[in-house]
Amino acid sequence: MRKVTLLLAAALLTLPGAVLGDIVVLKNGSRMEGVVSEHGNKLHVALNYGHVVLPKSLVDHVIICDTPRQKLKKKLAAADQNSIEQLTSLQQWCAENDLKEEAGKIALKIGRLVLGKKETRLDMKDAGAIFDFALWCKRSGYPDSVVESYLWKVVSLKPEHSTAREMLGQGRFRGQWLKKTEIAGIRRAEYDKEMRLKGMVKYKGQWLIPNAASCLKQMEDIEEQRDDLDRDRQHLEDDRRDAAREREEVAAARSTLYFEQNRLQRREDVLERTALRQAALAQRLAFHRDELARLRLEVDRLKDELEREKESLREQRRETDREKHRLQQLRCRLECEWRQLRQAKKKKNDCRPVTDRPINPKKKIGSEEHTPGRQSSTDREREASRRKRVRR
Repeated sequence: MRKVTLLLAAALLTLPGAVLGDIVVLKNGSRMEGVVSEHGNKLHVALNYGHVVLPKSLVDHVIICDTPRQKLKKKLAAADQNSIEQLTSLQQWCAENDLKEEAGKIALKIGRLVLGKKETRLDMKDAGAIFDFALWCKRSGYPDSVVESYLWKVVSLKPEHSTAREMLGQGRFRGQWLKKTEIAGIRRAEYDKEMRLKGMVKYKGQWLIPNAASCLKQMEDIEEQRDDLDRDRQHLEDDRRDAAREREEVAAARSTLYFEQNRLQRREDVLERTALRQAALAQRLAFHRDELARLRLEVDRLKDELEREKESLREQRRETDREKHRLQQLRCRLECEWRQLRQAKKKKNDCRPVTDRPINPKKKIGSEEHTPGRQSSTDREREASRRKRVRR
């Protein structure tokens, strides 16, 4: 959504210089003019400084309008091609809508129409009128081919018209009208022939006597030799400067080489010390490795001894547990026997006659000791303490 907003902002900024065409009305009320083309769910609007891509969800509707060129095409189809006034108004409309190429084409049509109308009123047998018309064409900016066509008509009607001949680039020579270039060539050939008859020699476009020509050649040869010597001297100076520069470069290279050699020597020394340090570290590392291996063996031995001690402790604990279990079984057996003995004793006492029992005069007859079939409080406490010990 942010990208679409930025595109809309850019389109609205470029709207004053947009190409006239279709009008795109957005849902927020904004408008932009340009050539609209549809691509799927998007609209491409071509502006003067680029194009904008709009999703159809942001567009309310599009007003299809003709582009300036399409409007011009319709105007040209509706206008009279032989009417200078209509074509002139179309030319002004093209200039206002920045259609320079079309305006130039319309101007050319207007010129042809004006030329044709003037030519229809022109007397083609009057050399003076035709010449004046040629001058008007030249002042009006018509092509040189058009002006020359009317000048040739003037020459055909009046061969001795000197002004028309001069405008065509001709001159009178020995009773004939020839081009000035042809006249210059004929005169040059005659002059060369006359100089040869006089024994002159042509040297670099000039006619000289033979001795002067040979002297000039010798002088030029000397000048060329001098120039060659100067060039050789300059080359020699350049070579000397190059040699001096090369000597300086060699000296700089030697100093650089000496510096590099010293640096390499220092680096070799550093590498050698580093190698010695690494060797010492390797020896120390080997010693520590051996020590570590020995310590590991010692740790393994201690672990084995610890495991054996643990096993012996576990064996002793099992033996102790067995002994405790045996003692507990023995205690239980003794308690059972003791309980059986008490019960037997109690039954025996219960089976005796009442007269045979000793009577304690200090105790009442309704006390616990005289209650048959019940234990005393002291017996109950002893039994409870015994059970607690058994549970433990």
